[in-house]
Amino acid sequence: MSRHIIIRADASTRIGSGHVMRCLTLAQELRDAGAAVSFISRVHPGNLNDLIREKGFHCYELPEVEVIEPAQQLVEDSRSQYASWLVVSQQQDARETIEALGEVRADWLILDHYGLDEEWETLLRPHATKIMVIDDLADRRHDCDLLLDQNFFTDGQKRYDDVVPPSCTKLLGPKYALLRKEFGEARKNIRERTGEVKRVLVFFGGSDPENITGLAVEALLDPELHHLHVDVVIGAQNPNREAVEKLVQDRHGITLHIQASNMAELMSNADLSIGAGGSTTWERLYIGLPGIVIPIAKNQIPSTTDLCDLGVIMSLGQDGKISKKRLKEVVLLLLAKPDYLLEMSQIGMKMVSCYGVKDLIELISGELNEIELTHRKATLTDCRLYWHWANDPEVRRSAFNSEPISWEKHQEWFAARLSDPNSILLIFESQYGPIGHIRLDGGAAQRTISYSVARQYRGKGIGKKIMSEMIAASPPFARRFLAEVKKENLASANIFEKLGFQRTELLEKNAYTFTLELGDTYKAA
Repeated sequence: MSRHIIIRADASTRIGSGHVMRCLTLAQELRDAGAAVSFISRVHPGNLNDLIREKGFHCYELPEVEVIEPAQQLVEDSRSQYASWLVVSQQQDARETIEALGEVRADWLILDHYGLDEEWETLLRPHATKIMVIDDLADRRHDCDLLLDQNFFTDGQKRYDDVVPPSCTKLLGPKYALLRKEFGEARKNIRERTGEVKRVLVFFGGSDPENITGLAVEALLDPELHHLHVDVVIGAQNPNREAVEKLVQDRHGITLHIQASNMAELMSNADLSIGAGGSTTWERLYIGLPGIVIPIAKNQIPSTTDLCDLGVIMSLGQDGKISKKRLKEVVLLLLAKPDYLLEMSQIGMKMVSCYGVKDLIELISGELNEIELTHRKATLTDCRLYWHWANDPEVRRSAFNSEPISWEKHQEWFAARLSDPNSILLIFESQYGPIGHIRLDGGAAQRTISYSVARQYRGKGIGKKIMSEMIAASPPFARRFLAEVKKENLASANIFEKLGFQRTELLEKNAYTFTLELGDTYKAA
């Protein structure tokens, strides 16, 4: 069954093109996996909505709005400089997004926007089964089931602990870099690098409003660097396009590429890059292209600093602090250190993998055929995780008592269950983190089962997998298992029947009772 996936991302002269471009990479992978993918994007100056359509995706457009100056911003926008990128309030953006969707309900709603957070996500919850967020700021709370941050941070594994639900699956690090297929092909045919520099690639993103591209080109025009061939890449919507075109006009050894569609080839052919941080960092590292990185936004600084400390890149600080003279000096310094450039190339190639994206696509659109299951007994540290799972709307609908559970009552219940010798709480985990749980009540002769699977893993056969693993445990948890299931809970009823449970009707509860007598030769169907 085809999954319907909606991506909410914007591009503009202020925002840049990176968010939409990496979402296009993800969208193409999802489409290849059989999903139906559409975009929702606002009509900002410098948007990429036409490019989205050229790639074959439907694009719902949100109306253009006059940009609000900082002094006029709404009170809510004071939380972050990025809030003004949205131009409207989160409530208005959510309302317009819902109107654009109409009757469409997304299997996955994917959000890549620094101006949106849990307020917007909560408003969209009724219109999407699952929500994924792409981020690298970790500066605001999210109501999401899956979070992707492809960047490298020394504290990367902890950055989102307090801003996403404990049930959220977090895919963190360059292992999950969203690389276009052309980079995979280029990596297979990568030439051997020696550290010698003959060709330089300059690329500061599709927008580059401060024209750091021009500064870099002027530095490379110095007579001491005249022997280098320079490829300069800018976006079609670059506000300084005419100035850059004039700068490189009739210059020997400089080629200007506008909205280049062969970045993998250009990076493969280059020996050194000069560019911004952000998504292209992982493309360069994957190809083994050593680089000088000049962060053009505050969010690029932490990751760039950490990568520089690892010796993967050379960082020159923020754009406003860089001069042509300083950039030229650094280029000359690196030209004299081929061994250092070669080491940068080799370390970078080891950091970035193309396999993580396959995991991501499988999590969103496919069956989890390669999932590795383990289970353990719950501890007090799992209390909030259980609470989030228990209050999931679908879980509450399936429960015989469908009322939401307060945090206070849950804490009391959880502590009591952990101390009860006749109660066993099992958490099932995969290589992606916690995916569900099983509760067993009773003694070794007979135990009653209840279970649930985290929202992001439903519809992938996980319920049957964790039940099979529990039943097949050695030594067995019980000789006989019971379960009560509401009649309308067809998914659970189907799982129990496939596992060989015998069904009887429980008229007084409008439910079924399922029973399994565990013999020595039990095998899950």
